[in-house]
Amino acid sequence: MQNRISPRSQFRLDHSTELQGVRAVAVSSVLLYHVNHSALPGGFLGVDVFFVVSGFLIGRKLLAEMEETGSINVLEFAVGRAKRLLPNAILTLFLTAIASFIFLPSYRLPQIAADIWAAVLIYSNFHFAQNAVDYLRIGEPPSPVLHFWSLSIEEQFYLGLPALMFLVAAFGRKHRMVISLYLIAALTILSFVLGLVALQSSQPDAFFLTYNRIWQLAGGILAGWLAATFQHRLCETFSRAVLFVSLATLLACFFFITHKDSYPGYLGLVPTAATAAFLVVLRPAKETFVHRALSLRLCQWIGDRSYSIYLWHWPFIAIVAERSSSDANAKWLAASISVAVASIAYAYVEAPLRRLRLQRPWRVVPMVACAVVPVLAASLVLTDLPQPADAAARAKRISAARSDLGGAYGSGCHRDFVDIVSAGCEFGDVDSEKSIMLFGDSHAAQWFNPIHDAAVDMGIKFIARTKTSCPSLPVSIWYPPTASIYEECTVWRTSVMDEIKMKPPSVVVLANFADYRGWIAEQGKPLSETRSAQVWQSAFAQLMEELPDETEVWLIRDNPRMFSNFLTCLSYSDDCSRPRKEALVAMVDEAALVGASGRTVNVLDFTDQFCNDIFCPAVIAGEIVYRDYHHITGSFAKRFGEAFVKQLSE
Repeated sequence: MQNRISPRSQFRLDHSTELQGVRAVAVSSVLLYHVNHSALPGGFLGVDVFFVVSGFLIGRKLLAEMEETGSINVLEFAVGRAKRLLPNAILTLFLTAIASFIFLPSYRLPQIAADIWAAVLIYSNFHFAQNAVDYLRIGEPPSPVLHFWSLSIEEQFYLGLPALMFLVAAFGRKHRMVISLYLIAALTILSFVLGLVALQSSQPDAFFLTYNRIWQLAGGILAGWLAATFQHRLCETFSRAVLFVSLATLLACFFFITHKDSYPGYLGLVPTAATAAFLVVLRPAKETFVHRALSLRLCQWIGDRSYSIYLWHWPFIAIVAERSSSDANAKWLAASISVAVASIAYAYVEAPLRRLRLQRPWRVVPMVACAVVPVLAASLVLTDLPQPADAAARAKRISAARSDLGGAYGSGCHRDFVDIVSAGCEFGDVDSEKSIMLFGDSHAAQWFNPIHDAAVDMGIKFIARTKTSCPSLPVSIWYPPTASIYEECTVWRTSVMDEIKMKPPSVVVLANFADYRGWIAEQGKPLSETRSAQVWQSAFAQLMEELPDETEVWLIRDNPRMFSNFLTCLSYSDDCSRPRKEALVAMVDEAALVGASGRTVNVLDFTDQFCNDIFCPAVIAGEIVYRDYHHITGSFAKRFGEAFVKQLSE
């Protein structure tokens, strides 16, 4: 028995020029943010606006179908989404793979291939969430397909929502609309709460993972229901007041919410609620200058192409930025070209295929497979394509340097982010009365090889106590990758200090990253650079007092730092260096700390072995010095073995 089709549902929404204008504002803010985030610090919130608008439009479409037909045609909905989104996205990914091979250094290709694979299979948000907290990838250039994380969230949501509504219609026919809305409201609340919980431990999880972000899409659906149900009951004066307040709030968010904030969390409510309120009162407010502005021909042109512009702008900007990071004009040129390419892709790929009529919707499945397979194949063979011998050799050399972590990692002695207990690593003559302990963060771990070798040669016990991003100084660390306090660091450091006090080593070697700007916290919040330096200095003095008097203290001055994309430079030439003055800029000066501590400390300064009077090269005597822009390789560190033998002898 066929469902009786009711009159046109109140949820049906005709084409709206104002909504196209909202899309134009959203994509323009994202594009401007990616070109120059200082010009619009909160431009990334354009994605949040897209989420709410998407829920508003797609939700009303699904609610209208359920009201008119009594059910949801899941296959027809999926086919419509595939025709609308896949062709342009697949083309973007395929050409990005080719552009990456041509323009990016070959050492980057394996990771980009994995990123493209994740984007094609619609799980890039989970993929990038995992990589965002990978300490060994912090500071690397962003993926040219990073922006597919938001598309993955949308498509995962729209794979599940129609199926859920179909089941509701099948088993709760009389109350299907009410049940569906209650479920969507419950989903909104649950997702928001899960996001708040996730933010306490991992900001990337809160930002990227589907179940932590779909509250914005579901909230857009509720806004669509409110607009359809109450738009005729809202007076024009009230609607205009809400319209202007919500617009002002959203614009303020673009300027005052930044990537440094713990986002989304409670802060995410502001742009989300502002966008939802704006959409609810947009029609009841009737004609205002806002409506006229959103209906301008330029806004309509951008709005029509907003999805295409979103797809194409980032690969252009990311690839150009990686090749010429300091050239702002190059980014603007890349953005301009991307808009032109997006317009062509919209006209000849997206729009024609979206209008394509299929008498048998299931036939879209082989069509999708035919489109997806070449992109998957391209991502798989990206690293196997033939390259010039010199480029291939350089890529192999860079790959070896990046993975040359040194003995602290290979032996399992270096503690990762979640670890709070030391591995109990002791080497050399473990029964010796003389002992030397290495204590600090990953910048201490990189000195494991030479100290280990020197201690073994001289028959001295060597103890390794190092942990990722956890300095030996008693400071509270704000961990930007998770946007939270690094409690595991405090617990681990306390246990090491208890060990030192219980059985004092002959020598404690302190080594830490010297530039923890933005990482030092007080009362649960990151501090300014000036205050961070003050807290660091006080913490150093406190550490000197707490270390046993019979323990000799050595402090290794932190190594110089390379420029962030030096590996790209090394992909083409060994002639890559950074001015000495720039390479040594840090939050604090170790020598000044020692002078103010009141304790005798042996400062080991190896700077002259990294730099000449003017430059600090990335390659010394044919060997790559750094595995990333601020860590040296384990192999290069071995060169300092004799220096430590000399120090131990004295």
